[in-house]
Amino acid sequence: MDIYKIALYFATSGLYNVNEENKDCVVWAINHQYINHLKPTVNKTPLYFYRPSYHGNKFLAAQKGLFSTWKIIKNSIRDSSYINDIPMFELVDRSPLDELICNFFNINLNENNEFLKKNKILFKIIIPNKLKHDILIQLKRDGYSEEHLFPGFQGVCMAMEKVKRLYEK
Repeated sequence: MDIYKIALYFATSGLYNVNEENKDCVVWAINHQYINHLKPTVNKTPLYFYRPSYHGNKFLAAQKGLFSTWKIIKNSIRDSSYINDIPMFELVDRSPLDELICNFFNINLNENNEFLKKNKILFKIIIPNKLKHDILIQLKRDGYSEEHLFPGFQGVCMAMEKVKRLYEK
């Protein structure tokens, strides 16, 4: 349950940001089992997950950090790009991950794929703006707030700064 509440905190904490406070927020979830199912097949996805060691990094340990990359292959002959005279090299595409995933599955997978019909790949959970305040209060009660997710003095200062705003509404 930790990772869901942590994701919910980061999505709803936009309430503290003047540019985000009146907007709905989104939490994305990826069906990693489906992605991993494709790894040994010809439809191998360019989506890779990396979970760094949490040992020695209190922020990653508290936030349960996970990173993702979307690798693309460039052909040096077409793109006239060379790295050590190697004709193929990998780059990272910085497009939004949801767009990359949707484009990949729309283009590269057969629409008659039974597994694709049975399993959702990407979940988009929209949290209405009017719920962000109540969610943040409940998350704080459950121990998912600045002082827990940003260990140390900085997290305590952030919590003190934001708790006033959270309870004054």
